[in-house]
Amino acid sequence: MNSITIVKNSAGNGVDWLSQGFGYFRAKPMSWVGAYLISFGITLAISLVPVLGSIASTFISIFLTGGLMLGCQAQADGEEFKIDYLFQAFKKDYMALVFLPLIYMGLLLAVVLPLALILIGLILGTGNDLPLGSAQEPNPLISILMFLVLMAVIIPVSMGAWFAPALVALRGFKPWDAFKTSFMGCLGNILPALIYGLLILFWGILATIPFLLGWLILCPVLVTCTFAAYQNIFKTENNLV
Repeated sequence: MNSITIVKNSAGNGVDWLSQGFGYFRAKPMSWVGAYLISFGITLAISLVPVLGSIASTFISIFLTGGLMLGCQAQADGEEFKIDYLFQAFKKDYMALVFLPLIYMGLLLAVVLPLALILIGLILGTGNDLPLGSAQEPNPLISILMFLVLMAVIIPVSMGAWFAPALVALRGFKPWDAFKTSFMGCLGNILPALIYGLLILFWGILATIPFLLGWLILCPVLVTCTFAAYQNIFKTENNLV
């Protein structure tokens, strides 16, 4: 595993991530759309399995994402992207990816579950003082507080999740190290990430207008943009600029 240097990008680099990501897509558009459709179909089919389907689909999607990161790296190295890359991360060398969903779900449950228990307790506690059949209006301050606490957990976890599959698949990071490094990379690039997020929101609205068909392009572009951002933020000694 090579040492990684986190580069702080300017706000304008958020635009570059989108344009560079679209460049990868434009080089092999049909292959990227095909890879996305196959990935979507697999995860959807697995998620429909009762009880464990949604959990299993989360693990599968991590491996599929890792494979797409390998495909992006191949393109960056001058090779062509092929749909076969979608399944490359299922090889033994990338089995560390299986621990990433455990980290994500563990961190979320560690906060969401206590919050849910507190909320239930508050509801039951206030309900005991009310006449039978009456309804208690939810306290807006409690609702806002719960929402803020929830966001305070979801946002950092999302920051750790964004680049973790790429760091594991492309750099051989251990899962927890990948999560922490991804978080630090996002933390040091808040402004370009915000610009990028606003641009994606705009294009997401446009993609929704023609019967959601624009998402056939935008979804794979989101993958390639993630790789473009990864390339700009995380540098090794060989490609540090």
